[in-house]
Amino acid sequence: MEPIDRANIMANSFKNPTKLGIIAVLIQKGEMTVTQISKIIGTTRSNLYQAIAELVSDGLVNAPDIRVSKNYVEKFYTINEEAFSGVPQEKLIDVITSLSSDDFRDVTVSFLLTQSVILKIIAEEISMSDDQSIGKMKELIKQNKVFLSYSRLSDQSYLSIAPEIEAVNKKLEELDKKHSVKTPRNTLLIVGIPSMDLLKTEK
Repeated sequence: MEPIDRANIMANSFKNPTKLGIIAVLIQKGEMTVTQISKIIGTTRSNLYQAIAELVSDGLVNAPDIRVSKNYVEKFYTINEEAFSGVPQEKLIDVITSLSSDDFRDVTVSFLLTQSVILKIIAEEISMSDDQSIGKMKELIKQNKVFLSYSRLSDQSYLSIAPEIEAVNKKLEELDKKHSVKTPRNTLLIVGIPSMDLLKTEK
């Protein structure tokens, strides 16, 4: 499948918060059952089954690994990493920004809602950490290896920092290609939301 076709499939799936939530959970947690996913996303299993079946059909999620234990059958789902790595970020951005206003709005809202799912996973992992792990986190904070930042910026400040964030994103892409691993364990979440009046500042 051509990257442009895959990008269109991805953009269509991203409009659905449940689908994007499933994708985020599988990327963050690895293989999971529908029951496990539903506990994180907080939706019904019937809703998840339909969404995940469509993701499998679209090639974004792998067909389940079926495991039988006594009389119990479990289906474990994983993300199709090749599908995502095969679409350049620029291509996906081009597709998303060419969507209709309604579709673009849906993708943006879905993306923002999904960040709460990712943060929920991380928060639950920290809440279940033992004292030794918490001690390690304290040391990482002292070494400036844990970043927790929230800022409200003026238009000029936002415009000034935007090129630096763009450079960080490009660096992340380079590092991902250079040090690609099967299951990366570190999370870096960057979200910048400009005011709708920002375009007036640039004129």
